[in-house]
Parts: sequence; C-alpha cells; structure tokens
Amino acid sequence: MSAIKRTPRSSSTAVQMREKKKPNELKGITVAEFYAAEDAEATSLEWKQAEEMFREHSEVIRQLCNRFCLENSVSFYVSVSGQQLCDQILSSEETANLGESLMSHLISLRRLNRLTQFKNRMARDRTADERGVVDERFLQLQNVQSEIEHLQKEISRCVEFGSADEDIELVPLEEFYANASTELKEAAKQNPHQERIARLEWELVERKSLVATLQEREGRKNVLISDISTKEHRLKSLKPMIESLIEGARPVQELMGLNSLSSGSVEQRQLLGYLPKELFVIIIQVEAYADIARGDKGVSIRCEGDIENATKFVENEQRSESGVEDESESTDADVERDRSPSRLRRRRNTLSEQMTRKRDAVLATHPIHLILDITCSDGITVSLQLQYIQELRSIGVLAKLRGSSLPFHENLLCDESVLMELYPGDRGEKCPNAVSQVKLDQFHMTVSEYESKVGRMYAFAQRMAGLNEGATNGAQLCDVVQSVVEKVRARVRSRCALIKCVLSLRSLKLFEEMQTKERNRYPMKILSALTDFKMITAEDFLVSRSCFLSLV
Repeated sequence: MSAIKRTPRSSSTAVQMREKKKPNELKGITVAEFYAAEDAEATSLEWKQAEEMFREHSEVIRQLCNRFCLENSVSFYVSVSGQQLCDQILSSEETANLGESLMSHLISLRRLNRLTQFKNRMARDRTADERGVVDERFLQLQNVQSEIEHLQKEISRCVEFGSADEDIELVPLEEFYANASTELKEAAKQNPHQERIARLEWELVERKSLVATLQEREGRKNVLISDISTKEHRLKSLKPMIESLIEGARPVQELMGLNSLSSGSVEQRQLLGYLPKELFVIIIQVEAYADIARGDKGVSIRCEGDIENATKFVENEQRSESGVEDESESTDADVERDRSPSRLRRRRNTLSEQMTRKRDAVLATHPIHLILDITCSDGITVSLQLQYIQELRSIGVLAKLRGSSLPFHENLLCDESVLMELYPGDRGEKCPNAVSQVKLDQFHMTVSEYESKVGRMYAFAQRMAGLNEGATNGAQLCDVVQSVVEKVRARVRSRCALIKCVLSLRSLKLFEEMQTKERNRYPMKILSALTDFKMITAEDFLVSRSCFLSLV
C-alpha cells in the first residue's frame, strides 16, 4: 500500500488564509448595547429570511462535514487513482481552517436559533397581550349584552304593565265632554294619554261627590234608625201596660162568660192577619171540615212564620202597587241631584247575577205558611207544609212523616213520594197554572231544583186554595179537603200494610203470620222456600230487571 502524498500548497495561499483568520477590528460596545442590538436584530428578522439562513448554514455545515469525513477516511483506502486522491487530501492547516469554518457556522446556526426563539417568545407575548385584550373586549361585550337584555326586559315590563286604572269603569266620552270642565276638555284634546288622565281626574271628582252624597244619606239613615229604635223602645214599654190591662179585664171577662185568649191563640190571630187569601181559604176550609167531622180529631192546622218579615213583605207589595218612592228620593233637591247623568250611572250586573236574582224572585214564597197535620194509622202523622208562591200564584206542598213507629218502618214510607199520584196523573212536576209554567220553562227550572225549597205544586193543593176553576163554592172546597185527608190516610195505611209484608218476607215468616183462610189459597206442599231477603235501591232494581229482560 503506497503512501498518499499531500499536494503542497503555496505560501501565498497560507498567508491569505491566515489573513482571513484575522479578526476585524470591532468597535467596543457595552453589554446592554449588545443585547439591545441582538433584540433589534431578532425583531427585524423575518421568518422567511431566518428559514433561508438556516438552510444556507445547514448546507455549508453538511458540505464541511462531508469534506472532514473524507479527509479522515482516505488513508485507509488504496485505489487505482491514488494520485487523484492525494490531490484531494488536505493539509493540516486546511483541516484547522475547516474546523474553524464548521465551528463558525455552528455558532451562526446557534445564534440564529437564539434569535428565532427570542422572536417566537416575543410573538407569544404579543399573542398573549392580544388575547388578553380580546378577552377583555369579549367580557365587555357580554356585559353590554346583559345590559341590553335587562333593558329589553324592563321595556317589556313597562309595556305589559297593567295599571289599576284599567279596571276602573269610566263614563262614556260623550258624557265626559258634555259634563266635564273646560280645562279637562282642553287637556283631553291633546293626545289619548292626556285624554285618559283627564277622564280619570273627572272620575275622581265625581266619586268624591258620590262619597259625600253617600255620607249624607248614611247620616240621614242613622237619624231614621235612632228614631225607629226610640219608637221600638216606646212600643216595648207599652207591653207591660197592655198586659196589666188584660189582667185587669180578666174578672170582667169571667163575669161575662168570655174565655180569655191564650198567648198561642193571640200569636195565631196575628199571623192570620198577614196570611195571603189563598192560604186563608185553606185554613177556613180545614177548620170547617174539623167542625163538621167532630169525631175526627186527627186533623189540625196552624200558621207558622215571621211576623216582621210578613210586615215587610206586605209593605213592599203595597209600595210596588201604589208606586210610592223611597223617602230618600222624595225631596226636590235629591230629585234634581239624581237627575244628573253621573248620578244615574250604576254598575252593570253580569247576566248570570241577573238570571239568579230573577230565578230566586220567581220561587219567592210568602213569609207565613200553613202546617196541616193528618194523623194516620200506626201512630204516624203526615205534616203538610203549604206555602204560597207569590210570583207563580200557586201552592207548594212539602210532606214530612212523624211518629213513634216510624223507625221500625225504616225508609220504606218515603216522605218524598207519599203524595205522589194521590190523584191520577197528579205528580206535581208541572205547575197547574199555565202562565206560571211558562215562566219556569223560560228559566229552564225543573222540579228537582226547587222541590227541597218550595215542594211540589200538586193539583189537589190548588183546588184546596180555590185556585182551580172547577172549585168555585165553599161546599166543593170542603169536599176537596175531606177527599185529600181520606186519600192521605189510605196511602199511609196501604204502605204500612206493604211494609208489614216486606218485613215478613225479610224474616221468612210470611206463611206463619198469614191467616188460615189466606193460607188455603197456596198449595200444601211447597217445593221452594225463600232463604234470604235484602233491600235494594230503585237503580239496582232497574238494572237487574233490564238484565232479566235481556236474558228472556
């Protein structure tokens, strides 16, 4: 293996390389100025320029590394062209220069890396600053949006606000412009808002005036009440005097053979004075029947009611007939004041309230009514409450059973139906008076709605009061009373017999309690027997009957 010879280099070339290696004389700068210059260079450095410099340094370093590797490995190889390889072998001085150049490029690459890192950090700092500004602006935007939403809600609340004046019933515009003052009229013509304010002010003035009038009327009412209480006190003071007078007249009555009236008969006479003529006819006919049938002690009649309410009822009826106005409206000053359109205004009632008031007025009964007691078999008494319905011109009847044996009969006697069909077709579901029935039909009123209050309007009750055209004289009315009493007793007697049969069926002793004559009607040998008996309602009976018919 032959030695590889190095190509000698001229001295001028070495001198030139040494001269290149001499550092240029630099002007002395401080550390702060150095770092400032570095920062300025890093700031002015463009990313594209940095990339190009990085590629240039990398390429130079790659070439230098290749040359350096070639120089170190050439001594181990022998080839045909040994002379050419020897020409490429570098001298030791060139190797040193190669290392310096490589180190210089590495330092430049490191400096470039430092500058780019510094520039990257500055970019991150600027990005962080800008992000902080963006976050701050975004937070301000959210605050502004929240304020906008709040203001929109407040605006909606103001727009949808329901003021209390909307529920106030104001006078019509025509009446306002006709009666309001000139100032309010001029203010109302500006715009709808001022018109509303002016109408409210006028309403306030009118209501204050009405309150003053109300206070005046209440004062007069209190004066009248005190006057009435004084007169009532005087009337109460007369009661002991009248009682003493009656006590002093008692010896004279006994001497003349006159029986003194008891307190009960006195009260009955007072009630009779306010009794309507229809009920008065009934009580006369019942008393006439009791006098005729002296052996019948089981029929009695009495009056019940409130005398004060009856007095007010009669006064109201007389006032409605004569057209007398209330005392508070009798003076000329009050009449002139009440002629004002604002005074004549009244709050309109709803249609339902008017209908309810009219329905109640149609079924209004006289404060005094009659109680007709009819004693029947088994100690049972049937009490008929007869009351006069003023608007319908009819008699309403309520039946109630009393007696010691009633608990043993349970509810089989049925108070509600004891008078039903007492006469053929008389169920009391329709008013015998055709005009009155039309009134009931107008209000869509059925018997189930008013039965508990005024009872049923049976035809026999109208005949007892002389309201039926067929009964015109007293004898006929008395016969009607006798017929009603007999039919009521027959109804109760038949129901009591039916109850006894039902109880015998329930106790399974029907044939044991049956008489021998009646028992002979049935076969001697009975193949079936009733083992149990239970009461059921009418609804259950109808259901079971319908099921039975469907099976048949």
